[in-house]
Amino acid sequence: MTLYEECLEALKEYTIIEDKELEKKLFSKLKLTFTGKVDFTKYINPRTISFDEIPSFLGGKDCYIIWDNAEYPILKADIDNIMYEDNIYEVLAVGFNTWFISADMTRIIEYYHENELTAAYTNP
Repeated sequence: MTLYEECLEALKEYTIIEDKELEKKLFSKLKLTFTGKVDFTKYINPRTISFDEIPSFLGGKDCYIIWDNAEYPILKADIDNIMYEDNIYEVLAVGFNTWFISADMTRIIEYYHENELTAAYTNP
């Protein structure tokens, strides 16, 4: 079983995003540097957060999950399910870098592979 399959098994409930227009919108919110890290100079109020702050920062029930490996599709999942027990570690194990975007696309969290967890608001 791959790490991606283990992630899906842990989450149990999720939606695979197949809508190309929605994918484009989500990727337009993801402004990366040439090193593959989010360029937080292009976001509002970036700050380091803890794992416990993820649900409250995303501010909703669902969020999108994007990995740095384009082989894996974007998922939409319930934030409580992502944070349940050790599911967050199953999600993060899929790629070196993982991004969470709120369902309303106004907030982003980056888990960077050097154990950095940064949150910010997107520009309208």
